[in-house]
Amino acid sequence: MGIVTEPNEFADAFRAVQAKSHFKPATMRAALLVDPAGFHLSPQSAQDNRYIDLSVELDRERAFAQHSGVARKICELGLPVVLFGGRRGLEDAIYPNNVYGTTADRFIVGRMFHQVRQQEANREDVRDFFTGLLGRPLTDLSREHAIAELTGAMAIDRVLSIGYCGLSNRADPEGARLMYDAFDLELMLQFELVPEEYHTNIVLAILAGKVCVIYKPAFADPAVAEAIHEQYRTRTVVLNEAEKNHFAANCIAITEQDLLMSQTAIDVLRDETREVLERCGFTIHGVAIDELEKGGGSLRCLIAEIF
Repeated sequence: MGIVTEPNEFADAFRAVQAKSHFKPATMRAALLVDPAGFHLSPQSAQDNRYIDLSVELDRERAFAQHSGVARKICELGLPVVLFGGRRGLEDAIYPNNVYGTTADRFIVGRMFHQVRQQEANREDVRDFFTGLLGRPLTDLSREHAIAELTGAMAIDRVLSIGYCGLSNRADPEGARLMYDAFDLELMLQFELVPEEYHTNIVLAILAGKVCVIYKPAFADPAVAEAIHEQYRTRTVVLNEAEKNHFAANCIAITEQDLLMSQTAIDVLRDETREVLERCGFTIHGVAIDELEKGGGSLRCLIAEIF
């Protein structure tokens, strides 16, 4: 179907994709995590990530304990976890979903905006795991003259193979095109985020192809947000500002029945938000990661999906 930018065009293309009989797996087979060994609050990332407060202090022991809790919870929900060690100097490495992505038959490395994260994309141990041990062909965007921060910049409906790419410092139009090809998508909706938002996955999630979680004021064109809402209709959770600011959209479906959110998000969920998620078949699970959230991302950012 290609890449579309107009809401009306998207609505027609969405229906065409939906009419096809082939659907892809809804959720990941395993999760990739990177521990907090090199975790610091990044001055580079703070330049365009308003969720980072450089004045706060990190409790590293607590950060490790909370990260272990994430891995443990994912395992409890039935999925294996592949854990890589953090490295000194890679301040944002606990958020690997921006850097590493997969489809069922390839490994994708993104092109990062900030220099510290460009170093992270060069990790040979992660590359060797996928290309050597798993035998996945590599699609390497890190050498391209574009910005493409993978599933930070793009939320994906994996069932329909539709990408929702918000343009910001973390993804430009050429990066969007590269991600469309890399993830072998049927359709991509490309749109502008408001200047205050840096990553799409803070304001939009498509959960196991069943539920859309969206914060509409983050979209520069309100008609785009409405077009997305319309496609998922009664399966849409419309967040308020408090829920968005507490990372409610930065959640992830671990299985088709199990939704994982940070406890920060769960603590502010409204009854109507819970009602939609539970009506659509999700059990909501929480994990405390407030120490890790000081780095400007939340639960979804901590997990790179292995399909």
